[in-house]
Parts: sequence; C-alpha cells; structure tokens
Amino acid sequence: MPEGITGLGSSTFSSSGFYNFTLSSTLRSMGMWCFSGCFNLECIEFPDNFQSFDHYSFSYCTKLETIVFPKCVFYFGWSSFEDCYLCRYTDDFFNEKCHFL
Repeated sequence: MPEGITGLGSSTFSSSGFYNFTLSSTLRSMGMWCFSGCFNLECIEFPDNFQSFDHYSFSYCTKLETIVFPKCVFYFGWSSFEDCYLCRYTDDFFNEKCHFL
C-alpha cells in the first residue's frame, strides 16, 4: 500500500485473495467490511498510529491467525473480527493510554 494513505473506505479489499498485507505507515482508520471475506488472509500488522476499525473490518477472515496491533487503538467497531480464529495477537493496545468508546 502506498505511503500517504490515511484511511480505507468500506469494502476496499473485501473478498480479495491476499495471504498477508502490508499497510501504509500513515494509515489511521479503515471502513466497514474493509477486509471482510478475505478467506486467505493469514497475517496483518498495523502501523503504530492506527486508531480505529469500523464494523466488520475483518469479519469472515477464517484463516487470519496473527494480528500485530498498534500500541493504542481508540475504536473497535461491532464484530470487527467476527468468525476469525486468531491464534496470536499482541496486546500492547491494552495500556493506560487507551480510551475505548
């Protein structure tokens, strides 16, 4: 993904065939269903300043095993990871600087 992109709209990569994905270091948010139905997606890492996942962002990514969260996410939409069977994730976002809505 090119640098400079700060947000991804609804269904941007929905049902794509990615196995892994490198997000722009400038990305801050993603819209509803952004990666929903990416059945092959196994791993994704978010930039340090990423702030919010909208509803169903990764729903039905059934092979998603690893997520590297940034230090602080301010918003998780409903069912952001519905039907994902995560094996590993970092928990840096559970710190005193976070404010959950």
